[in-house]
Amino acid sequence: MKKISISRIFIFFSFLTILMNCAGNFKKHEIKLIYPNKIAKIDGKYALLISKNEFPLKKKFNSDDCESWAVDLPIDNLFRNSMTNLLKSMFSDLNIIDKDITNDPVELNKYTSIITVEKSEAIATFFTERNTGKFNIKLNSQIIVESGNIEIKNSINSEQSWSKNIYLGCELSEGSKIATENAFQNFLDQVHSSVYQSVYKITR
Repeated sequence: MKKISISRIFIFFSFLTILMNCAGNFKKHEIKLIYPNKIAKIDGKYALLISKNEFPLKKKFNSDDCESWAVDLPIDNLFRNSMTNLLKSMFSDLNIIDKDITNDPVELNKYTSIITVEKSEAIATFFTERNTGKFNIKLNSQIIVESGNIEIKNSINSEQSWSKNIYLGCELSEGSKIATENAFQNFLDQVHSSVYQSVYKITR
């Protein structure tokens, strides 16, 4: 009886160790934000309003291959941090506000333009086709730049994919990290270009 009991304990702890290692490896896959190069400062006083609503990740996973159950991308934080850091680097004087002031003439007149980030979301899909696991992520956002009676809406869309044979060390935690980093890099490049052009049209 002792031998059976010890064997079972050994198997249990071995299994537990494997699970802990998998979880530990996944947590190390931190997503790095890559910002545009050569960002020129825009003079003037500007305001940034980011929606208080959570920017959700919509997961549409049709397979449990590649440890897809472990994917948990911090999209809300990535959206907020990336947009705030990028726009801070673009403007010499940027004030982050927490409410809509477009109907308040006194507050509105304090700024050259108001930049509003809204309707942002991410859609991630994963499925297995034959022996290949396929992951895709799409980022969507709407950025409004307005001053006085002028309002410019910019729709930002970025998409990246990743795929790998499920029998060749297919780890979706790493694959989703790579695809998400690339998607955000392209996303931020578009935001930089769109906001800069919108501000130029309004202030020229």
